[in-house]
Amino acid sequence: MNRISHKASRLCEPTRCGAVTIVVLLAMLIVFSIGLTMLETTLRERERTLQFEQRQQSTWLAESGIERAAMQLKSNPDYEGETWTLNQQELGGSDDGVVTIKVTPEENSDRRLVTVVADYPTDPHQHIRTSREILVDVSQPSNN
Repeated sequence: MNRISHKASRLCEPTRCGAVTIVVLLAMLIVFSIGLTMLETTLRERERTLQFEQRQQSTWLAESGIERAAMQLKSNPDYEGETWTLNQQELGGSDDGVVTIKVTPEENSDRRLVTVVADYPTDPHQHIRTSREILVDVSQPSNN
C-alpha cells in the first residue's frame, strides 16, 4: 500500500498539478470567451435581420398604399384617403401594420398629391416608418 501512495504522489507534484490546473482553467476561459463572442455576434446579426425585414415590410406597405390610393382615385376622384390597418394574418407575418393615406387636391388642376405613411410593426416604441408621395392625374380621358 505504501508503494501505491508513493507512486500517486510522484504523478502529481504540487507545482506540476498547480500548473496543469492553471493551463486547463485558461483554456476553459478562452473557449468560454470565444463562445460568448459568437453568441453576441449571432444575436446582433439576428437583430439586424429583423430590422431589415421590418424595413422591407414597411416599404412594401407604403408602395401598396400608393397603389391603393391610385385605384381608389380612378373610381372616385373625390377620394380623400384613409387609415388602412392590416393584421398579421393579412400580412403573413407576426406583426400588424398600418398605412395612412392622405389625398390633397392641387389647386386649379385635376391632379392629386397622394401622401402615404406606413408603420410596421404598429408597436409605438419600436417601428419602422416609410413615407411616399406621388401625383395622380384624375382627369377623365376624352372620348373622341
